[in-house]
Amino acid sequence: MILGVDHVVIAVRDLDDAAAALGRELGLDVAEGGHHLALGTRNALAWLGDSYLELLAVTDPALAARSWIGAPALAALARGGGVATYALASDDIAAEVRRLHARGSNLIGPLPGERLRPDGQAERWQLALLPELGPDRPPFLIEHLAGSPEWRPEARDARALQRHPAGRVRLCGLEVPVGDPDTSAAAYAAEIGIALAAGPAPSSGRRARIGGQAVALVVARSIAGVATGPATIALSSDEGGRRAADLLGCRFVIGPEAEPA
Repeated sequence: MILGVDHVVIAVRDLDDAAAALGRELGLDVAEGGHHLALGTRNALAWLGDSYLELLAVTDPALAARSWIGAPALAALARGGGVATYALASDDIAAEVRRLHARGSNLIGPLPGERLRPDGQAERWQLALLPELGPDRPPFLIEHLAGSPEWRPEARDARALQRHPAGRVRLCGLEVPVGDPDTSAAAYAAEIGIALAAGPAPSSGRRARIGGQAVALVVARSIAGVATGPATIALSSDEGGRRAADLLGCRFVIGPEAEPA
């Protein structure tokens, strides 16, 4: 079963600068994640309950260019940084893949993955993904292994109680600019079984609720014929008023009832 948005991958050039920006502008605490030794990348995480923002930097461009997450990260950095892709959480990814394959999906997996944490422990998961990832393509699926350090009961309990300087913060929405929302929505339906309904107006794109989050595909601006524009990440907070910030190639909206515009 698909549970909701697991995490959003934001490609950045410098992890320390990006983490500082999230803290300064949004009041989010960011923890060092670790290295994806086989992928040529390194990350830092801003936990939002069991969802999180993943700041992803490329440490080995040649290796990253050949890896499933490094390639979309490099493409995002070539656009100036921002959302490279995102993940949906599954509680049984093997069953999910079997169900989707029976419907004709081209998902690859389940595949094992791991990250080496600064404390030397390995974080492990399984994932399923399409041959190409990017903002206009469907997200990948992930199932975190329950015995991994960040998914043990005590770690999840601590996250449930975590308060950032901005308060208790949760991911509540993601709005992604794409070249053609109808084409991207058709890929979502065919590849990951998620139906996105047309918005109330012809220009409002495609939208769905996936678990506890709202996901929208909207028409991207075009510069020199290339679709572009920052993704909007909506965060709910139980402290302070609504505010917005443009940073890391994204537009962040945070407040008591934040939703993508």
